[in-house]
Amino acid sequence: MPERRRPSSRIWTVETLRSRPAIEAVLKTESLEILTGRSNPELARKIGDRLGLMVDEPVTLFADGEINAEASHNLRRKNVYVVQPTSRIIDEEGHIIGSVNDSLQEVCHMVNVAKLSSADEVNAVIPYFGYGRGDQKNKSRVTIAAALAAKEIQLAGANRILTMDLHAEQTVGMVDIPWDNIYARPVILEEVEKMGLEDLVFVAADAGGVKRAVAFQNLTVGNSNIAVAYKIRPRANEVEVLRVVGDLEGKDAFIAEDVIDTAGTIVDVAKAVKACGAKRIFVAAAHGIFSTDKYGVPALQKIDESPIDQIIITDSIKQPPAVVNHPRIKIVSIVDMFAEAMLRIHTGESVGQLIPSINGKKH
Repeated sequence: MPERRRPSSRIWTVETLRSRPAIEAVLKTESLEILTGRSNPELARKIGDRLGLMVDEPVTLFADGEINAEASHNLRRKNVYVVQPTSRIIDEEGHIIGSVNDSLQEVCHMVNVAKLSSADEVNAVIPYFGYGRGDQKNKSRVTIAAALAAKEIQLAGANRILTMDLHAEQTVGMVDIPWDNIYARPVILEEVEKMGLEDLVFVAADAGGVKRAVAFQNLTVGNSNIAVAYKIRPRANEVEVLRVVGDLEGKDAFIAEDVIDTAGTIVDVAKAVKACGAKRIFVAAAHGIFSTDKYGVPALQKIDESPIDQIIITDSIKQPPAVVNHPRIKIVSIVDMFAEAMLRIHTGESVGQLIPSINGKKH
């Protein structure tokens, strides 16, 4: 069987960007502006650094907690990029000081202040799209939360949305403005390649994750296989793994997910994979939330007590020191990827060229 060869994932390097005359010309016009709020300002600042742009942080709070957004300078006829994941807000010590709802409202306020300041185009850049898991009405009398959140952003005045690794790809059809969704697979696989793993098996945590596992497999160098964990979910955040289909005996297992929240699912799958004879277990997720479950058990405690050897996440969500310094967690950066995607939107180039397809090719 011939080796699979994945295309270079570093097509968005800063050196490449700055070597393009068109990009230099755009940056000199000062027509691109970046705003950010409180949920992950470090990510926005790093993107600004890559592009040689200052980042405006217009969000403040009134005494009663109401949000106020006031841009510090003229946005008229500018293309504005509001960069903020809609995740919980933490301070430097890792204490939660705001919810997903606060982050979402900050995005809406910043989008709206740009719109009301006569910006030509307002782009909501949301590396992690909170409420993304509420993508369907899977039982009676529930909201479709992803649609509601997206429509709020559109109503605030956004002309476009840019996200990464949505939980459900059909979410992009919930609004009638352009929505680009890119993927963290290339930057995650760069880290995987450094590990020199052999006899690699990509594990889908459920039947719905098979497409994700296959996409990872088709971007790897060398041969690898697929396994699937079947599970039932009797209640929210409670998972029972029934069985794992695939040959894992003596192999390195790589479980691919979009998000790790309470870590219940990923730990249960890891235990089932280990029981099937896996040598080592690695996990990758674009977004690391690491919540405490309803029984008061923190996600990090479950990870510590699990057979997982290493978890790879991106910096889409700001992490507390306990995650940043965790010996089993590696954080890789999506800064260059988003800098490139934003510039492609700004110059009218294809964002789809950044997206490796399930067949290992770019669109």
